[in-house]
Amino acid sequence: MAHQVTAPPVGAFAFCLENREACGLVEDQAVTRTKESNKSSPTAAEEAPEAADAISVRAYSDEQLLAMARVVNATINTAISYRSDAMTWNMEERWVLPISSEGVSYGDCEDFALEKRAALLEAGAPADRMRLATAWSPATGVHAVLILRLAAGDYVLDSTTPHILTVGQTRYEWRSLQTGPSLLEWSTVSNELQPSSAEFYTAG
Repeated sequence: MAHQVTAPPVGAFAFCLENREACGLVEDQAVTRTKESNKSSPTAAEEAPEAADAISVRAYSDEQLLAMARVVNATINTAISYRSDAMTWNMEERWVLPISSEGVSYGDCEDFALEKRAALLEAGAPADRMRLATAWSPATGVHAVLILRLAAGDYVLDSTTPHILTVGQTRYEWRSLQTGPSLLEWSTVSNELQPSSAEFYTAG
């Protein structure tokens, strides 16, 4: 599917200023640790390259990633109660990691998605397999979810259900997608490009 580049959601700007690593604007911590270790102990890195690689890359199968996503989706949905940004922060839009950064157990839809992304990253899931997306439905209004990209299709981690469906199985009208490694890279989804199957992205 082709997408037209657009500005990121409003809350993404402030979130990325405060959370550069969580936003995807800096290297993964595991990769950074590996490079620092190699600099301080080149002999050890040369003697055990497999160990260095194991720190920076966790090779999960798609089946394992989907199993992890099911656990994370259900766990975060249970751990966080929905509360609007207006009620919580007296702001129209604010993106936060409610549990891991703010120490609270409530948030709105993008906060659920950000916590799920953070939890999967912490478990070793590759960042390039995850993208945020916005959508609309009569039940939710404008809504944000996390997308997990697998060979079988793109799966939706949704705050409204513990079940993980492909994008084609949902009833959402999709509005925009994170299409790059950082939360500042987004594209629109036109009415003509609404997914009718399991897959959002053909590449990138």
